Amino acid sequence: MKNILKYSLFSFLLGLVVFATGCEEKELSEDYDINWPIPEITEVSVAGDVAIGSQITVKGAYFADAVVTINGIECTVISVNDTETEMTVELPRIFEQGLLRVANVFNRYSESDELLNPVYPEVTVTKVNDIPQGLQFKVEGENVDVISEVYIDGESVPILTREPSEILINSGELDLKPGQLVSVSFKSLGPNAIPEVANVNVIYPFIEYKELIIWDFEDGNHHYVGEPTASVASGGSDCPGNVDKFFQLRAPGYGWDKVTGEMTSEEVPDVSTFINPYLTFAVRTPAGSAGYFQMEDQNGNWRHFGYGFKTDGEWMIISQPLNESWEGGEFDTRALNLS
Repeated sequence: MKNILKYSLFSFLLGLVVFATGCEEKELSEDYDINWPIPEITEVSVAGDVAIGSQITVKGAYFADAVVTINGIECTVISVNDTETEMTVELPRIFEQGLLRVANVFNRYSESDELLNPVYPEVTVTKVNDIPQGLQFKVEGENVDVISEVYIDGESVPILTREPSEILINSGELDLKPGQLVSVSFKSLGPNAIPEVANVNVIYPFIEYKELIIWDFEDGNHHYVGEPTASVASGGSDCPGNVDKFFQLRAPGYGWDKVTGEMTSEEVPDVSTFINPYLTFAVRTPAGSAGYFQMEDQNGNWRHFGYGFKTDGEWMIISQPLNESWEGGEFDTRALNLS
């Protein structure tokens, strides 16, 4: 019985293999009731040499939702007329000689009868910006997007983005030193040779001065959880800086014995890329009263900003280095918690 079952199963599998290998590939529209439309190209306004980025007119039929490419590089369809028989197309800025192809959403396509050959303009480099050590820098000029290669002292560096007026280049793969003078050279698809630019300065990385707001209360909300009474009040011209609203809390004074509550940022403020960050805030206590808070990160490390604030009803702006005076362990710059 076991042998009979084994042989029968083998015959069944063999039959499946023969059946599968006997299938034929069919045309996309075969065995469908729908007559899939095929785009038709009857006329292209240009043939042969054509300027990159120029606009051309394509005439034919079935241009609805058409995708136009040349050698796999997509062109920009500017407009299609109401009868879907004529469209205006902008050629890409970089492409190789090839036929113009018009395809529809059903992957049916037609191609032009004649090749289009890209004609590239002359390239002029007007400025090579200083190179921040390990970072990106710009090359400016006319038609610089058709630059194909950039070299720093003979070493190839990648082009990240391209615009006709500027390209962005990454120098991070090279071991450059601030104060070093380098030469930047180019290869281009244009007809002219681009002069080498000598004595380009390598500088220290640019330090951006910016602020990261943890809380500003301008939406009228706060995230305090604890003993009452907490609210957001409007101070008008009495508020320091360019703010109108502030958080206020009136709670029992427990001294060092008990925390009244805490306020946690919903979004983790990442200051890991900041150089020498400062925490700046404004605080005010009523005459005869004092207040205190401390900051804590997600690892449980904490720091104080003085041991109590007493401003006698006047606003006081406090700004202190964020990376200093932490207790309990190493400060985690990726997460803060205020309590």
